[in-house]
Amino acid sequence: MTAPLATPLVWGKVDPSGSDYAFSQGHRYAVLASVSKNYALDEVHSYMTGHGWTVTYAWEQGQPSRALYPIDTWLQGLAPDTTSNHRWVYGEANRTDVDTTIGVDAPWPLTIYHIADVLEAVPGQPSAAPIVSTLPAPSSRSPFPTTTVAVAGGVGLGLGLLAPMAWRALRAVF
Repeated sequence: MTAPLATPLVWGKVDPSGSDYAFSQGHRYAVLASVSKNYALDEVHSYMTGHGWTVTYAWEQGQPSRALYPIDTWLQGLAPDTTSNHRWVYGEANRTDVDTTIGVDAPWPLTIYHIADVLEAVPGQPSAAPIVSTLPAPSSRSPFPTTTVAVAGGVGLGLGLLAPMAWRALRAVF
């Protein structure tokens, strides 16, 4: 007796709800984000693993992709990220912890990341869902906030000096 064939999964595009993306426990996701070059891919991977994700693939622009799936062709064809000091980072992961939400942008005034696209593995035939081959290059990215903050007493701190604290603050959000 043969086992029934599993239903194929395809990447379906997920839209944010307001300024957040919702991620459900037990679901598989792929995310393309503009991420600060101040954080190595290994740091991003470790952070995700420590916060309820089983990361199965991680890629950053400038590295060859695994060249196995249509998504890999899409990644290789992305135009360079134009955000200052950022590059494209793509990851596939299973949400193993409780349901959560993640902001489209890092909390202001941080500019650590901006999520450009979220995909979810959904049942269907490759032509039945908005699969990656139909996705345009991420161009709907909103600009990071450009509000200026005046510090009391005339003391100003460059955000570059706050990078280590910013990363810890981002971790607190997730």
